[in-house]
Amino acid sequence: MSSSLSPSRARRHAHVWLVAFLVAVAFATPVGAAAPSSTAPAPAAADLDQTGNPGDPIRLNHELAPGDEARLAWVTPDGSRAVYAAPPDAFYSVAADGGTPVRLTPDLPPDGYYWGTGVSPDSGYFLFIADVDGRAHELYAVPIDGGEPRQISSGTPRYGVVENFLFTNDMETVVYWVDETGDREMALYSVPFSGGTPTKLVPADEVLDYFGYVTLTPDTDTVFFECASI
Repeated sequence: MSSSLSPSRARRHAHVWLVAFLVAVAFATPVGAAAPSSTAPAPAAADLDQTGNPGDPIRLNHELAPGDEARLAWVTPDGSRAVYAAPPDAFYSVAADGGTPVRLTPDLPPDGYYWGTGVSPDSGYFLFIADVDGRAHELYAVPIDGGEPRQISSGTPRYGVVENFLFTNDMETVVYWVDETGDREMALYSVPFSGGTPTKLVPADEVLDYFGYVTLTPDTDTVFFECASI
């Protein structure tokens, strides 16, 4: 499906597009190989014809008002859905092969705002950070195909900001880090993804003056991070 926007309208719109590209070797059919059966999964975006040329791109976002923009944010690990941001300050999820977008985040109060952080490893949830009451920025999760958002972090100090997160491999635990004062005084927490009280992973009376790179061991029993001192 090609775009029907006139050049003047196109200049006023920024749409999210998903296009499939032929990747040499990894996805190319070897010369002389049998054609794929009709039961093979269809591509999740524009199809490739037999010459290797991409098909027409698919517009994924909903219709926007003049001057508004949609920004592609994430594709789920399984490739089934894309998440994008668009006015009025909201995130949307849509099937990677097109369809009706689903709004993931509700309306905010006038002084609230969102930003996104990512998709869960099982492609089932979108996680975002929101300031809904002017007090602190907490971490939330919402089903990728829509539903009621659920708060993951809690007890963040006033004016504190959750900055990002990691999942353990079994998805039972979320590790997240917080600027507790808004002045780069950092702390590291873990919390059950199903809900519960966060556990501070550095001494309770310590904040980290410098904080960087966070990673988990393959068995996700240990978290490594950079800091100035503890």
